[in-house]
Amino acid sequence: MKKIRLKDALTRIQIACKDLLLDRYVDELDMAVRYDEEEFKKYLKSLQAMSNELRLLVLMITSLREFPVCILSSMLRKDQTLLSHHLKILREAGLLKESVEGRFRFYQVNKEKIDEIIQFLERIKESGNWWIREG
Repeated sequence: MKKIRLKDALTRIQIACKDLLLDRYVDELDMAVRYDEEEFKKYLKSLQAMSNELRLLVLMITSLREFPVCILSSMLRKDQTLLSHHLKILREAGLLKESVEGRFRFYQVNKEKIDEIIQFLERIKESGNWWIREG
């Protein structure tokens, strides 16, 4: 299945609305095409990282306190190599904080990042045009 960029999809919807003489929606869709793509991608990366069952479990567990990989691996009954791959995805998305003590790596959820995502989702819920880039 071919992926369509959000901007392209919104443009197609805008054209369809014009064809259907739904002018009242055209202005809103025109504004939607001008969203802040950089901000959108930042949240998209975080939300995609959370969309995996194992990664979501890691976030839930590490919200309690920090854990080393070996303990997480035992708790989740997953191979450390597999778990490390998922930890890297969460870390790159900014969802996990990592600390090193000796030869052990400890992970804990980044609560500030979670709060940021919650605020983003709240803005979507509340609606409005907060996400539209000027110009």
